[in-house]
Amino acid sequence: PRPPADMAQHDLFTQARAAVGVAGGSLYVSAPFLTARGELAESVSMPWQDAQGRFKGVIALLTRPTFLEGGFERMASSSDMSLTLHRPDGSPLRPDALTPARAQALQGVVRGPIDPALGLTQEWCDAQQGERGCRLLAVAPLRHYPLSVVVSRDAEQALANWTDTAWLVGVFTASMLGVTLALALRVAADQLRHEGLEAQLQRTRKLEALGKLAGGVAHDFNNVLAAVIGYGEMARRSAPEDSRQAQQLDQVLQAGQRGKLLVERILAFSRGQPRRTTVFRLDEVIDEVLAHLAGSKRAEVTIAAELAARGLAVKGDATAVYEAVMNLCTNALQAMPEGGVLSVELTASTLAQPRMLYDKTLPPGRYARLMVGDTGAGMSPEVQAQLFEPFFTTKGAHGGTGLGLAVVHGVVNDMQGAIEVRSAPGQGTRFAVYLPVTDEAVEMAAAASDAVPMGQGETVLVVDDEPTLVEMTEELLAELGYEPFGKTSSAEALAAFQADPARFDLVLTDEIMPGMTGTALAAALRACRPDVPVVLASGFGGPQLEARALQAGVAEVVAKPLTRAELARVLRRALQG
Repeated sequence: PRPPADMAQHDLFTQARAAVGVAGGSLYVSAPFLTARGELAESVSMPWQDAQGRFKGVIALLTRPTFLEGGFERMASSSDMSLTLHRPDGSPLRPDALTPARAQALQGVVRGPIDPALGLTQEWCDAQQGERGCRLLAVAPLRHYPLSVVVSRDAEQALANWTDTAWLVGVFTASMLGVTLALALRVAADQLRHEGLEAQLQRTRKLEALGKLAGGVAHDFNNVLAAVIGYGEMARRSAPEDSRQAQQLDQVLQAGQRGKLLVERILAFSRGQPRRTTVFRLDEVIDEVLAHLAGSKRAEVTIAAELAARGLAVKGDATAVYEAVMNLCTNALQAMPEGGVLSVELTASTLAQPRMLYDKTLPPGRYARLMVGDTGAGMSPEVQAQLFEPFFTTKGAHGGTGLGLAVVHGVVNDMQGAIEVRSAPGQGTRFAVYLPVTDEAVEMAAAASDAVPMGQGETVLVVDDEPTLVEMTEELLAELGYEPFGKTSSAEALAAFQADPARFDLVLTDEIMPGMTGTALAAALRACRPDVPVVLASGFGGPQLEARALQAGVAEVVAKPLTRAELARVLRRALQG
């Protein structure tokens, strides 16, 4: 476009002239203006100086506003993504491309300090649209130009993969636990039906097979959990505090930790170990379930929670109780496909006389009464008679495993509690779970130090047959101040170590790998260099693994998956001997 009649009065001239004397010169992007022909234009200008630094004029590039942003718009990788350019004062290069409210909000973001290496990430919500209008913003300066690039995406679409992952972890873990419990019930039934030494031998063989199954499931599933927790922690550290993105990532990490505990229970059962019993507050477990459901329920369902009896302590496996409450709530949600109300109540109940419930008589005493109800279609007496039988389901061939309520029944029985069921066709369903209250002190979790020990540039050899886990661990180690060196083969790792034993300060290896196990690799490495510390990570564990690790000279044995803080502490302990 042709320049305006009097360029000396425009900011493209005055601002460039003001930059005389700035080392290296300075670029200035003007505000939009009308040319002599009435065309909308913009300018990128800089001062022209002579050899003595005296002002001689202005060199300007005049162009239509769409020219500067056109290339960025073509780079958008999805329909919900937008890219805009902004001046140092935060004003958009093309005001017509944004609504006034969004332009004002973005101006405040862009005007703040931005680290050129990291950029700036924030969350912005349209007050008139509520949460549905939330977008994730990434802001970064444009190198060599007085402009910043703002990339934004719809928050819900951007985080859709994390939501799917959280559900996958929960469903897969519950399914694996249900299968294991069902197999355990079948083994116990076989023992009752058969007498003598032959029956005992058969039970032993089945338990050994179950143990192998659990070990394989734990190894593979812990690798999935390791990726979920590892990359989830990375994403959480870059998310703004108190943002919707941070809250959703917290749910992903919480689901990953819950999955880790469930796998540990499967392994404890396969090795014949009793469940971990602790004294805990029931309301805190229910709060955790409700927080998980609040972020994933359908909009047509309302959750009405009233936990009047807070502070009641019960004794049992807190993870098992979490799973039982989650199963009851999930069943209630599935019973209301058209929407409705999920009711969750916690009250204190004192029985002066024995009370007959679903399938047992509850003795007198003090109980915590948890009620979970729905406004769904209800159940017939015939269905209620089979509710807690393993593999019984009313959801059809592809609707469920029939293990959810069987798990609930087993958990409640283990804690010397009982269940009451009230339901009728067209009147919804109410489950009341009674658990004995204890006066024992609640066990407090050990407070972990917020300080994460950092590395000092030590070289760590990382060995795992899963390429994704090697890549993730390398990223974590680099963040912690270590120099990672990853291999996906035990043989390749041993060859690299033998080629230069002094190069590596520590070795972090998986146990179950093809060709050579982690303990065998540790023995070979220490035969080459006896003082090298080796950390062994395994998703299976057990006394046999610990014995093999001790014989191989392993410094630390840890259970997969590891959080960033756990990894940092175990490496520091191993390096300090």
